[in-house]
Amino acid sequence: MKAIKGNAMVSNEETVKIVETILSELLSARNFVDADVNFLEDFDGEPIVRVTARLKEPLHNSEVLFQAADEIRDRLLKRGDERFVFVQQVSSTPDLDDLTDEESTEGDVQ
Repeated sequence: MKAIKGNAMVSNEETVKIVETILSELLSARNFVDADVNFLEDFDGEPIVRVTARLKEPLHNSEVLFQAADEIRDRLLKRGDERFVFVQQVSSTPDLDDLTDEESTEGDVQ
């Protein structure tokens, strides 16, 4: 695939739409909830897109996350946007460690 040369960047709003579309297609079986999309710079000062996909069920194989990052980047490249994309997951169900003291002691007998 040939990328269009130049520094054209897809708008943040359009990038979010691309991310949500691809993630909902690839992760629907894992109960995709939503995504946080952050526009940052890497250690070299180059712009990147960092995505955190919130899922009801955690993935035990990260291959689909790499596929999502590749597909998002391919779509951006077709529009002249050369930013790298990083995708990670979080579970939308709270872990026991995330409970507050009040929540974790609610049922305790004094």
